[in-house]
Amino acid sequence: MREIVVVFTPPHYKVQGIAKIWMGRIDRAIDVARQKHCPLIVAGDANGGQDIDQFIIRAKRSGVGAVLRAFNGHELEFKNTRGDARAIARVMAEVPAMVYIDQITVVTCWYHAPRCLIAMRQALGNRQVRIVCSVVWTKLWDGIKVLPNELRGCLDYMSGRSQKSRGKPIGKPDLGSF
Repeated sequence: MREIVVVFTPPHYKVQGIAKIWMGRIDRAIDVARQKHCPLIVAGDANGGQDIDQFIIRAKRSGVGAVLRAFNGHELEFKNTRGDARAIARVMAEVPAMVYIDQITVVTCWYHAPRCLIAMRQALGNRQVRIVCSVVWTKLWDGIKVLPNELRGCLDYMSGRSQKSRGKPIGKPDLGSF
């Protein structure tokens, strides 16, 4: 089986006015990629793509052999989970070795996993690949508070609607609480 690990970077948070990145997702992705001896694709749009660069450096320093960048650009319509999934699918289509991939392990937070899996399946179209998830189980209460917005996002994706911003998510976790 040829496998890759993909990680959806978390939103860019500010704690006391200072930009901070929560490392829970990337650390889990690094562990999974090293354990499976497979490449890692880092996707996201937070902080203009600079978070991706920091995550790639962290992964390489941690011994992940192949780390790829999937930045979905600066266009507002792509700055969401669906845009991240499309960026991952684009990298998989552009890198010749990715033609042989038959399993993707998605790393994200537990409450974000359903929307990530739907977005990945849609982005891959007819490509035959198994998608599994390795979730990060942290801050259960914060996740419960944002779950209604995540489920609305799933409904948007499954019905083919574009993701609709509904303002600030209910109870968006504060990085300072991690």
